[in-house]
Amino acid sequence: MNRQGCDVLRGSVLSVSDLSVVYGDVVAMRDATFEVASGVVCGIIGMNGSGKSSLFNSIVGNVRPARGSISIFGLSPVAAMKRGMVAYAPQRESIDWNFPISVREVVMMGRYGFMSLSRRASQTDRDKVTQALEMTELVELADRQIGQLSGGQKKRAFVARAIAQGAKLLLLDEPFAGVDKKSEGMIVQLIRQLCEKGCCVLVSTHDLNTLHGLCNEAILVKNRILMHNTCEVVLRPNNLAMAFGLDPGYGTSKNNNDLNTFISATSANGVADGSN
Repeated sequence: MNRQGCDVLRGSVLSVSDLSVVYGDVVAMRDATFEVASGVVCGIIGMNGSGKSSLFNSIVGNVRPARGSISIFGLSPVAAMKRGMVAYAPQRESIDWNFPISVREVVMMGRYGFMSLSRRASQTDRDKVTQALEMTELVELADRQIGQLSGGQKKRAFVARAIAQGAKLLLLDEPFAGVDKKSEGMIVQLIRQLCEKGCCVLVSTHDLNTLHGLCNEAILVKNRILMHNTCEVVLRPNNLAMAFGLDPGYGTSKNNNDLNTFISATSANGVADGSN
């Protein structure tokens, strides 16, 4: 694992040590070790089936690793989730889009961990939800049924839910998939604002151009950690070729040594379609 050039002086939010995730005979992630600090946007890059979703699910406590450990502010994933320190916006929300629930109510779900068993919202809860709706420019749509929103607006609604929660570690799985340019720009801006406030954000996406302008760091995965370094270093085409199964010499020629050429090559090979 290579992390030269990354800022290691900031406090560590997430620490993963010798993590292995196994499903039956399939090893989804092997011996993963890395740390991410506060105020950092870290991209998680890898082809389909490379273990990105398994890594995210382990961090939020949905999957129990075969071995290794995960520490979030010194706590286990389950303990950190219970304290509202972690928010996860998966690629496909398990929600019935026809269910009669408003955008405001979806965002309010981020406050459930702070409520009593009756789930009666306090003024603080309502204020946090209003602030999140304002940040994502969804105030005018707050009382609309969630299924009536566009794809980009739905993504923003679930980002707003994470903001309302006030988490310090935010995991976003394909936040730019199927969104319009306005929503993409807003999500990028929101991520930057959160990091300026000390949050740590992990972004799993196949949109390499967006990562290049957004992330401080990136982690290249292929069922293990191939590289953890600055985004500039990780996104070099010859490094990406290792993870995406291209010819080892890819990116060494002057004509191929650019990100757009790599994206075209991976798209043609069907290995950057965003699924995990």
